[in-house]
Amino acid sequence: MLGEIWTFAELTRAGIRAAETDCARLGQRCLGLRCAPADRTAHQPAALVPRVNDIIRELGAHNHLTAPVTAQLANPALRPLLERYLHGAPGVDAARRARVFRLAWDFVGTALASRNEQYERFYMGSAARNLLHAQQRARSHPRTAATGAFPGGGSLRQRGVVSLAGAPDPRSLGVGPAMPI
Repeated sequence: MLGEIWTFAELTRAGIRAAETDCARLGQRCLGLRCAPADRTAHQPAALVPRVNDIIRELGAHNHLTAPVTAQLANPALRPLLERYLHGAPGVDAARRARVFRLAWDFVGTALASRNEQYERFYMGSAARNLLHAQQRARSHPRTAATGAFPGGGSLRQRGVVSLAGAPDPRSLGVGPAMPI
């Protein structure tokens, strides 16, 4: 699950890096980012943020709700028990672990978190419509047209490719061995 979050972060980082690498100089002191990488990934937060929230909820389980408050951590009778039963990885005491769980709960379980998730889902408009627009742009893009991925508007499924296991050789679909980016 943490690997899934890491993958989302790396894909986002790669898109930003691509936009910066292929930027254009606009005058002496201004650079313009290449819009294509950002445009291709603009619809992703609508799906990724709710998924990340689900992962954090699942990983934290009941610990989000049972994390001790500061007064409990300061209680000399409770503190040794909390250190014994609420310890984290080596070097992480109960107080730090409780802070992490409280922060995670603020991120996924509070009213503020709910508003943030709503914003991420809908600030770019309808996710379904954005995906349709991305598909339409892909059909007209020169690189996509060269692959034959959308011939006459048909999908690979309509051409008989149902799964990767039964997929024909890519060259039979008009896909070359290597294509310039």
